[in-house]
Amino acid sequence: MQVFAVFAVEDETRVRKGLEDHYPNQFWKVGNSAYFLATKDETTREVATKLGLGDQIGDQGVTSGIVIPVSSYHGRGDSDMWEWIAVRRRSNG
Repeated sequence: MQVFAVFAVEDETRVRKGLEDHYPNQFWKVGNSAYFLATKDETTREVATKLGLGDQIGDQGVTSGIVIPVSSYHGRGDSDMWEWIAVRRRSNG
């Protein structure tokens, strides 16, 4: 699986709905408007689109946020979060 970092989200309600609708049980909230997300066989743009980042959706205007693939990581945080990332990066989905 690929793990993505999602952050600098302008409309957290919209992005949270996208996460819950398209990736239930496949994301980890890591801070204010920041998430890790695990998915299989999707591009960064496909993920961003499903989360509602970018173009107008219905009556909801354009919103912003950043999605990047996680190829390496380091830092201090909850040990469960690091394990979550490691397990999903090793998984085939």
